[in-house]
Amino acid sequence: MPPETDDTPAPTNRLAIIALLTAILGLALLAIGFAVAALVQLRRRAERGRSLAIAALALSTAWLVAGAVLLAATAEDENAPPEGPRASALSESGCFGGFRQAGTKIFANAVPCAAPHEGEVVAKLYLAEFPGDARSAAEVEKACRARAASLYAGRSSDEFALFTDRPDEEDWRRGEHAATCLLRYTDGPKSVPLNELPKALSELAAGDCVGKWSGSGFVYLVDCGKRHEVQVFARITPKGDDYPDEARAYVLCADQARRVFGQNPPEHLRMRYAGPDELAWARGERFVACLITSKKGLLTHSMLPN
Repeated sequence: MPPETDDTPAPTNRLAIIALLTAILGLALLAIGFAVAALVQLRRRAERGRSLAIAALALSTAWLVAGAVLLAATAEDENAPPEGPRASALSESGCFGGFRQAGTKIFANAVPCAAPHEGEVVAKLYLAEFPGDARSAAEVEKACRARAASLYAGRSSDEFALFTDRPDEEDWRRGEHAATCLLRYTDGPKSVPLNELPKALSELAAGDCVGKWSGSGFVYLVDCGKRHEVQVFARITPKGDDYPDEARAYVLCADQARRVFGQNPPEHLRMRYAGPDELAWARGERFVACLITSKKGLLTHSMLPN
């Protein structure tokens, strides 16, 4: 009789099985560790599982390569500049949304000023030299602030922040020699430009121009280059607690007019004043706004001397 043989198959190495399972689950580093340990054991034991351990190694390597590629792509996307139109494509006095910044470049979408928007373009500056160093950049910002002077004078400066979209060296070589001055609202979107928002009489400042005067306590400012009814030439905080009656208010404004104009207001202008009533004065609204209007027709430019 032939000798008896043991037909029982050799067992499969448990570490090889665990290695493949962890590799399938994407636990690449664990899978590699189990696979290497399984291969070491298989050299000393009469077990199966070498192909499982090698498959676990191959799959884990694939996971690691895929992760590295994804990480590189993500880093590239984070370093890439935002996509979309440059703020330099916006028109002067236009409004924008979708504000995004990358270095000296601003990206934004044109939005109708009657729709909710994040800010507005106050000026476009055409530059004689490349604004590449800190001094040139500061000069651009200073020029933008000067172009927005009426808004800074007429409103609280914490209502908006100034940004400039400037050409970089590559833009400059392509012939893009303009900077765009943008004001971005700090208190959320608005549906009208800043100079069309109503302003309380207590907020009026010297230089403000009012399209049409209103006795409601709120007025609408306009650009002084447009037709307007009233311009503020001075704002006074009277001394003392006594309420300034009409006669005293006129004396105070006449004194300011001589300081501003070097004399009484020109003959074609009429002086007026605005201020709180006695109740508002008692509540702490202590001001007198000195105004000028035209004796005939509307004003068409600022009456204040440069």
